[in-house]
Amino acid sequence: MTRHARHGQPETHPREVNAHASHGEGVHTHGAHEHGSHNHAAHDHGSLADEAAMAEVIELDASLAGGYADEAAAWAAELAHGPVRSALDLGAGTGVGTLALARRFPEATLTAVDLSPMMLRRLRTAMEKSGMGERLRTVEADLDAEFDAGWAGAAGAEGGADLAWASSSLHHVTDPDRVLGSILRTLRPGGLLLVLELDELPRFLDGAGDGLATLEDRCHREMDRLGWNSHPEWSDALAGAGFRLEGRRTLEVEAGGADEANGSPPSELARFARLFLSRIRAALSSSQGSSLDGLAVEEDLAALDIADDMAALDRLLGQGPGSLEELPGLSVRTRRTAWAARRPV
Repeated sequence: MTRHARHGQPETHPREVNAHASHGEGVHTHGAHEHGSHNHAAHDHGSLADEAAMAEVIELDASLAGGYADEAAAWAAELAHGPVRSALDLGAGTGVGTLALARRFPEATLTAVDLSPMMLRRLRTAMEKSGMGERLRTVEADLDAEFDAGWAGAAGAEGGADLAWASSSLHHVTDPDRVLGSILRTLRPGGLLLVLELDELPRFLDGAGDGLATLEDRCHREMDRLGWNSHPEWSDALAGAGFRLEGRRTLEVEAGGADEANGSPPSELARFARLFLSRIRAALSSSQGSSLDGLAVEEDLAALDIADDMAALDRLLGQGPGSLEELPGLSVRTRRTAWAARRPV
């Protein structure tokens, strides 16, 4: 089920962002942003093996919780001024957003921009399997590069693109103001930009009992301390780049349930949880020797016993009784924020 909520006036204190651009759709597990020094550390995209694992995470997220993309695309259709014949997906990953836009706007040519040729190949395969491959153009590029001149031409629309989409990609760039300015120039007057960000890491253990939801709470607090999934409140940056903010929505997706034959969670759900919690387990192991001074509340410091939490995660990531594949009540819940902004006419 997908739920969305409209918000009133957005916050007016965006956090500073940094880092190089990369593939953006889905769930990212990158390390800390050092906002003051403009240093972005510990990306998980450094090898083909990492990219393949990330692609699987993105595709499982899309399969189980991808309703957010369809919801956001429907919102874009409500806001669009006239037909959408050209759409641009910036940081497209394996194509969650590209596919949602292609379904929602059947007359549109889709241009997917990503740094990874492997991701773009998977995206093209998905589009071709959906019978929409002839509508796709791909551009291999880093959003941090001086790519302004290529975007409008790649979008294939005289006068600019009708719609641009950036999901979990803009917070990776070193100079978001410059990139937003490039996007503004790429859009036609009246064209629309949708920016999506994951608000919190996916939750899998809320209904699993045995204190597992509390375990996940502690793990998420530690991941927050390490800077995972850090992103800004984009409202001021969009306005500063020359966009007119059209709205801000929260998109929530929940999926779960058990296999009727044996009461176990569906295999895709268990696989998604295993991949994601394995990354959390590895991050906890790496941080075990680091200082916990960043935790401001004394009782949180007392509760966060990383060694015990790693042992609990090991049981979930093991085999047999108590493992994720046999865990009753396993589910996935994600929450994203979407901003819609328009290039003034």
